[in-house]
Amino acid sequence: MRRMKYTRCQKSAYHEAGHAVAAMRREVPFEFVYIFDCESKAGPTSGHHFGGAVQFPIGIVDALAQSRNETAMLIALSAIAANKELQPWHSYCAHVFAHGLGDIEVAKLIAEKGPHASDAGEYIDKFLMGPARAFVKKEWPSIVAIAEALIASPNHRFSYSDCCNLIGIGDATEAKCA
Repeated sequence: MRRMKYTRCQKSAYHEAGHAVAAMRREVPFEFVYIFDCESKAGPTSGHHFGGAVQFPIGIVDALAQSRNETAMLIALSAIAANKELQPWHSYCAHVFAHGLGDIEVAKLIAEKGPHASDAGEYIDKFLMGPARAFVKKEWPSIVAIAEALIASPNHRFSYSDCCNLIGIGDATEAKCA
């Protein structure tokens, strides 16, 4: 297998596209998916960085986290599985959310509220290697389409409906994206 070098922009785009496609396929609407370029001049993270996010309507993320279900876990972990698909030779790594929680930490919060509280770490590992990885493999063409469009777009931002159009669902409503 040939090892490709990917830019931080590409890694961020594929990561956020993983979250977005998981949300779309599970009928969880979002406002925007975006990537950004930033310069930090202080602290341990000083330097040039790319990042991104999927912006959900207020309350959706809390409701998902409280639901303790597979949908919430898939949305949290599909982005890490997408990075692994992009760079199979790398170890799994989590992305840090703007509010300070990484994807693994969010998954841990979800797992700890459910029947897997006593074995949250093991459950997350199994979910990441099983359902999340299988989902990403199945949805890889959709993840690629959204990621590459994010990279190419001048504003690096797309709405839920834009994403549905990008993956060939057409003039989408939330219900059609599922």
